[in-house]
Amino acid sequence: MGVDIIENIKIQLIAHTLVVNAKLNNKLYDSVISRIKERDKKTITEYFSNNSEYYLQIGCGFNVLPNWLNSDIELNTDQVIYLDANDKFIFKNETFQFIFSEHLIEHLEFNGAVNLLSESYRVLKIGGRIRVATPDMSFLHNLFQDPDNERNRNYVEWSFSKYISNIHNSPFSNSEINHVYVINNFHRAWEHQIIFTYETLKHILEVIGFKNVEKKEVGMSDISELVNIERHSSIIPHEFNLMETMVLEAVK
Repeated sequence: MGVDIIENIKIQLIAHTLVVNAKLNNKLYDSVISRIKERDKKTITEYFSNNSEYYLQIGCGFNVLPNWLNSDIELNTDQVIYLDANDKFIFKNETFQFIFSEHLIEHLEFNGAVNLLSESYRVLKIGGRIRVATPDMSFLHNLFQDPDNERNRNYVEWSFSKYISNIHNSPFSNSEINHVYVINNFHRAWEHQIIFTYETLKHILEVIGFKNVEKKEVGMSDISELVNIERHSSIIPHEFNLMETMVLEAVK
């Protein structure tokens, strides 16, 4: 048997093995998700039974808010239900008074981001409000345009040493250009897919049907239930979270 024939057989066997494993993994994944959703029915029923107004947090991570139905694609606690922001939500139209999502939408591809906001619009009550916290591209532009600003310089020094240590401890580090490394890293790190400007996200919200789109400060709102619900400042220094993050509220 020729060498080329043997190599071709090996390639076919490897390809077949990969396909079979993928199918098995998909079946296993679907089975696990099915069991999780079945478990979630009890959590959801209890939440609706124990509360008179309903609030949904999407992509909660470890920020489990009291009196909210907390959801995520990764389940860190049994207090959190499974919800994939890319898919149709399991809830009926006009169910929730408030919907909150912090540092999630930037991890979705564009269609996923639109789905998150469209489904949120569908399941919000008339007059209900969405609050979205996400990185602001304007802050990156400001880093580039004014790197010598003291706040920007402090941010770059912190981010550069924390997240880009391979360059930070090398001859390629240079105080004149390190902000460029930081900006590039921010765009691609943490599985970021899209960084919005206020104008872009406002436009998308309005196209979907939201009105009264307003920019808020982190932790601040005219609505008491939406005050101090962000937690990103527990992950990075508060002063830098204020620089990175914009918060939008909009009404259905």
